[in-house]
Amino acid sequence: MTNTGMTGMIAGVITDATKENIIPQLIKTKLLRVDFAGIRVDLFEKQDLKTIMEIFSEIHYQRNAGVKLPRIIATVRIKREGGGFKKGEEDRSSAFVNIISHLGRGDFIDIELYAEEIRDMVIRMARKQGLRVIVSYHNFEETPGYSKLKNIIKRGTEVGADIAKVGTLVNSDEDIATLGITLDTCKYEGKPAIILPMGKDKRCKEARLSMPFLIKNRINYGSIGDANAPGQPTVQELRNALNLARELPLAI
Repeated sequence: MTNTGMTGMIAGVITDATKENIIPQLIKTKLLRVDFAGIRVDLFEKQDLKTIMEIFSEIHYQRNAGVKLPRIIATVRIKREGGGFKKGEEDRSSAFVNIISHLGRGDFIDIELYAEEIRDMVIRMARKQGLRVIVSYHNFEETPGYSKLKNIIKRGTEVGADIAKVGTLVNSDEDIATLGITLDTCKYEGKPAIILPMGKDKRCKEARLSMPFLIKNRINYGSIGDANAPGQPTVQELRNALNLARELPLAI
């Protein structure tokens, strides 16, 4: 049974899909007892609008036919924030419009805070469709200071985030501590947040699997196959760590 609470949830990330394989992939993801399937459209081999439309139309059709699929977090990530979308913002906007029109309540759209050209339109359309919104910020060079991170989360909330998401490269224990303190502050202030340390250093993955991050993060992202972000654990590693954390008195 998946976790239906509002913290410590798990998203299993799908990085490639076709009309033919998307439903089997979603069913496989659900069997892994995740709360969400994260669909990274920007990592698909085929990124043309026709392919995107076919994939999300198939999801919509199967749901209407009664097939039980996980809730979805969909994004089309830009290159400057670690994405692989090969086209410009006009095409990305069209992709988001198509995706949103085929999703529904309980699903999320993830749009970057600094994608000002299309961000507000994407958020408005998602709201109209009944979707929830993650407004994200990724920094693959450094972890900004605490004050800047707080301002980023504040700004994300102001533009319409249900959940503000921050992922930064960590180069030291101090960076991990800064992210942890930021997450503590968000929880204390009642601001839903996802704070993700990124990097190849083993400390990054250890932090993601530690109780403070696991329990306080609204959603924890795990790979089903190869990791799509540096330091990302697998879904099973997240599940095992969460099960252990919830057995400890401090996790209550």
